[in-house]
Amino acid sequence: LRIIDAINQKACTISYPATQDPQTIKLLENAVAATKDAFDNIWNNVRETAVNLASIIIYCIFLVQLEWWIPVIIIAAAVAGFYFNRYLNKWDYSHREERATCYTRMNYIVKKSEDFAIAKDIRIFGLQNWLQDIYNDSRNLLKAFLHKKERHDIWSNVFQIVCDLARNGIAYF
Repeated sequence: LRIIDAINQKACTISYPATQDPQTIKLLENAVAATKDAFDNIWNNVRETAVNLASIIIYCIFLVQLEWWIPVIIIAAAVAGFYFNRYLNKWDYSHREERATCYTRMNYIVKKSEDFAIAKDIRIFGLQNWLQDIYNDSRNLLKAFLHKKERHDIWSNVFQIVCDLARNGIAYF
């Protein structure tokens, strides 16, 4: 929460000309979006770490009594899962600009459509359909990005299930 407070403090104490600068506005929006994603990811990381730590402790207890090839396969499956998840986390990080662009565009359109100063121009010049088309295009871009991200997440889960089945199946063999 201190990070969010620091961002809000910076946004409230920024000089007036900088509030009109598009680059400054983009940086503030990216900072807010990044902290939101970071807080969501903290709990996912804590949960995954706790599950993995409990699994390692349980496996170590059982590994003492097994043949040599079973722990080798279990460790190989765990290492493969780690590197695959690492690759997927890098994918999320490398596409953060694309995600920020989609959210920034959607926020801009929503803010402009709610602005009373522009509402008069929209009614006078009949720009409702044009604004709706821009909104739909932005929504479709965001949906396409989220679809791509979810596809990566699904394949990550499938690979993790296969690794878990291999680990658990061999451990109980």
